[in-house]
Amino acid sequence: MGDRSNQTLKPLYERVDAKFKPVYYATDDYACYTATLPEEQHATGKDLTYTTEQHNSDTRHWLARFRRKSKVVSHCTNMVRLSLIAAEYVHKGEGLRKLTELTKSVFTQTLKYI
Repeated sequence: MGDRSNQTLKPLYERVDAKFKPVYYATDDYACYTATLPEEQHATGKDLTYTTEQHNSDTRHWLARFRRKSKVVSHCTNMVRLSLIAAEYVHKGEGLRKLTELTKSVFTQTLKYI
């Protein structure tokens, strides 16, 4: 969420690097990627990013909140995050049981704040 600037990329890079320890990054050829990502771990080119773009396209197809010019919009970062988690559970075939457990825990936590 944000533009393609160093200011947006740097916090994302730090979070991803700390949590996942990626071996390499495959990106488009934007200046912010070259400036921020380590050169020895960075590869550019559409031939390396088409699978990511396909995944993003599938996500937009299945989750209305990610479609452009849609009335289904959520400005709440937690709802966006939960939608992605739910889509991954279904996509990976982990099914409705895990999704139901996740939903129950979210509503239980939400009710504490009401």
